[in-house]
Amino acid sequence: MTLKYSKKLTGLLSTLDKKGLQSFERFLKSPFHNTDESCTELLSMLTNPTTNKPQVSATKFSKAQYKLISLFEEFIAHSTIKRKDEFQVFKKTQLLKFINAHFDKDLRISQKVIEKSSLLANNELDKYQLNYAYYEYLTLDGASWKVRHQLLSEMVQQVNAFSLADQLALYNTNLSMLKLYSKNLKAQQLLAQLKDELENRLADIQAPFFSADQFLDVRAELLLAKILLYERPVDLAEIEALLQENRNTIAYRHLRVLLPNLQNFYIRKIRTGQVEYYQNLEFNIKWQLEMEVQHQSLVVPQLLRNLIIITGKHLGKLTDGRTYVDTFIPYVIKKNRKSIKNYCLGLLYFYQAEQNPQNKDHALDLAFDHFTEVYQENSEHKYDIRSFFLRIQFLRADDPHFSLKIKNFKELIRRARDLSDSRLAGFLNFATFLNYIYRKMTDPNYRKTKAQIHYQLQKKHPVSNKEWLLKKLEELKE
Repeated sequence: MTLKYSKKLTGLLSTLDKKGLQSFERFLKSPFHNTDESCTELLSMLTNPTTNKPQVSATKFSKAQYKLISLFEEFIAHSTIKRKDEFQVFKKTQLLKFINAHFDKDLRISQKVIEKSSLLANNELDKYQLNYAYYEYLTLDGASWKVRHQLLSEMVQQVNAFSLADQLALYNTNLSMLKLYSKNLKAQQLLAQLKDELENRLADIQAPFFSADQFLDVRAELLLAKILLYERPVDLAEIEALLQENRNTIAYRHLRVLLPNLQNFYIRKIRTGQVEYYQNLEFNIKWQLEMEVQHQSLVVPQLLRNLIIITGKHLGKLTDGRTYVDTFIPYVIKKNRKSIKNYCLGLLYFYQAEQNPQNKDHALDLAFDHFTEVYQENSEHKYDIRSFFLRIQFLRADDPHFSLKIKNFKELIRRARDLSDSRLAGFLNFATFLNYIYRKMTDPNYRKTKAQIHYQLQKKHPVSNKEWLLKKLEELKE
């Protein structure tokens, strides 16, 4: 059988001059871009007509041509990238491709990958950025904290001479990671050592030595370092000023840490009765959500649920909540999209039932339907959804078997093996007090008084949905 070259392939190659073909050959020989020798041999045959065609099957020959076409398109993309940030993203993509193909679970240190990354790096800063991409891969892959700590420690030495902001970023990343494993004795020792190093480094830093282009990054990293080191509230105004002054220029790696810290400050204010901070909280969660969808982050579903709770429950802006669902749901990964949408819509209809008593029954029916869809599709939220089922039955106030449903819910929670001790206790206490309030609402002669239930509820900890229970208790008439 005569093997024929693809017209598309020959047409693409004809667009390259002699220098372009040489560049493409070097591209194919790079282990980051191609590990299939058949593609290199095929290009050699195409560029040298005197070379005989290989004695291989038509299927194998066809596959090699299709792969070479794909590699050619990748090569063109590589060659036409001009902006530095796009080029860095492209190089990180290539490194991660290499990592995914060659990563060994038993690898104790990343030296091999560090060496390979130097092939792509134009300078030490490029090498640092590629190694940071490798660190992110290790984190997602679940590699041990010891391997990640060692990689971060080595990278500090790489950036020591030229980038104060990047060095502080490595210290902060390492510090955050070690805190997660602070129950481990070795991690405790490394954490104490790292804190000493960072405090000494901060003592040496003086503002006049900042270059103009790195001042913002250094300022942000210094703020993060203070939050991590001293474990006490940093001045709220300092964070707000940094974010508001540099909304369009501050780096993603800073925003993803500073925004949650700012939100925690707002939550503390709200808990002291300053409910006007709900507006600030909504704005900042929305900002974080807009930022995370650009980076295809896995935290989008959780942020969207938080935004719906703030908007619908605390601010009563149900129309805005629906707009947020329609806007951000397309950015949730496809396999979870339907269940997250149903969860958010269930929340909105539940809040609508509480805020608009005239349409309560219809809204509760819709909420129940959406929560049922979630319960059937996604086991991740099954306990929260079951607690919502109880709350819906409570609001209907017409279920003669409510106490039995409370009992069944408690039994489900006690048998759960995927709940932490605090969440398990919280759900059980929630069910107990919900039953107290329901019985007080439906039976005027119930032995517990409203004051007794209120005192016990305030004293008990933890209790899931405690704020909601207290509100329902306050609505009862003696």
